[in-house]
Amino acid sequence: MISEEYQRSYANPPIWIIIEISSLGKLRAFVEYLSHKRPNNKTLQQLRESFKYINRLRNSCAHNRVLFNKNALVSMNESVPHNIYSLLRSDNLTRCEIFTPLLLQISLALRIHKVMCSSKSHQHKIDDLNEWCTRMQRNRDLYKDNAISNLFKSICKSITIYSN
Repeated sequence: MISEEYQRSYANPPIWIIIEISSLGKLRAFVEYLSHKRPNNKTLQQLRESFKYINRLRNSCAHNRVLFNKNALVSMNESVPHNIYSLLRSDNLTRCEIFTPLLLQISLALRIHKVMCSSKSHQHKIDDLNEWCTRMQRNRDLYKDNAISNLFKSICKSITIYSN
């Protein structure tokens, strides 16, 4: 059964409906398909490569894995594709931030959300995340570990970067 709001455009749906009702796996496959059809499109290539990292974040969340632990602070053993690295450096993320797995995943998810969603939808999520940052700052004394505190600050920085 198709919900009422999608019924009127079922035969020829706009892309936002496809994105909204697709699973991440189907969206990733669609982007993969498009990136091979249009190999010179830099945005599609960046989206395709970003999904690898975003999928890890999605899986951690979907399977209730703890995000903020010592593993979130360990520098990655694997290399980051040059175009992703350059993209995030141009967004003012540091080398250390890019090679911190959780921050890399969150930053790419925010960046891709901004690219693929409407500005209104993106702003709504950014507002939610800014509220989270405010709550985190209010309770910063609970995070005595300086490394975790720095990770939270970097996440809030990333949210600010992708809010514009």
